[in-house]
Amino acid sequence: PLWQGINYALGPGITNQEYERVLNKVLRQVDGLRVDYLVVPIGYDTHEADPIGDFKLTTPYYERLARKIMELGLPTVFIQEGGYNTELLADNIKSLIRGIEV
Repeated sequence: PLWQGINYALGPGITNQEYERVLNKVLRQVDGLRVDYLVVPIGYDTHEADPIGDFKLTTPYYERLARKIMELGLPTVFIQEGGYNTELLADNIKSLIRGIEV
């Protein structure tokens, strides 16, 4: 069967540590589903310096986030869907890519 997604509502001001607690729950849940592949929408408007987002993730955290996702060992595609601090966007994307390449 087609699995359509896991979604958790996260409040404003969420930090790397708070985000990771939820991420770990999600990854355990995904692992238990025994899916064939994973599609991950990645919004860099979660960055602490994004002008419209209200999360507090840091640039280095995107690398850690990607590494944790890749540890599932699933074919994975990341779809960029947000990020409005154009001065930091490339750094955030490079951070995520470092985590994918491990």
